[in-house]
Amino acid sequence: LHSELARETIAYTAAFLVLHFVCRTLSHYASPTFRRCSPSDKAYWAASMVSTVNAVAVAAVAIQVFVTEPGLTALADDLHASVPELESWGGFFLGYFVADQLGNAYWWREWSGVEATTVH
Repeated sequence: LHSELARETIAYTAAFLVLHFVCRTLSHYASPTFRRCSPSDKAYWAASMVSTVNAVAVAAVAIQVFVTEPGLTALADDLHASVPELESWGGFFLGYFVADQLGNAYWWREWSGVEATTVH
């Protein structure tokens, strides 16, 4: 179980890093404002885009599970209850978290508020 989660986390981390690169590349061609930004601001811009993609994906799955999973309310009464549809998203969550923290660590001195972002 843990080795499978580790493999998924590594794969999703790589996917989020590639998405960061894609967002940065597309922004370069699509936005004159982006082209005028400093390198650290460009990285923050792309990280914000990746964060939005992550949030939309997680929200879509959460809504779908909430609507279709009749036992979801059991989670309020049983902290050990599980929802298989959500368990499969562990690697996705951890992959995003690792990719995001790599960006925070790299740009630690340049990004204002990075401490709060890291704790959040």
